[in-house]
Amino acid sequence: MALNNAILFIRNITGDADFRKTCFSCKNKKELHELLDRSDMSFTPDEFSAAFDMVHVKCQTTDEVDLIKQAEAIYYLFPAG
Repeated sequence: MALNNAILFIRNITGDADFRKTCFSCKNKKELHELLDRSDMSFTPDEFSAAFDMVHVKCQTTDEVDLIKQAEAIYYLFPAG
C-alpha cells in the first residue's frame, strides 16, 4: 500500500499543480511526510526509491523519464528535518 502511495506521489507531484504547490509549502522532508500522512499518502524514503525504480522501468519515452526524474529531484530537494 505504501508503495502505491509513493507511486501516487510521483504522479501527483509532476501532474497536479495544486498538489505540488502544497508540497512546496513544506520547509523540510519531515513536514512533507507529515503532510503526506495527513493525506493518507504515507511512505518511507526506501519505498519512494522502490516506487521510483518501478515507474522508471516502465517509461517508454525520454519525456516520461524526464518527468519522473523531476519527481525524484523534487523529493530529494527537501532537506532532512
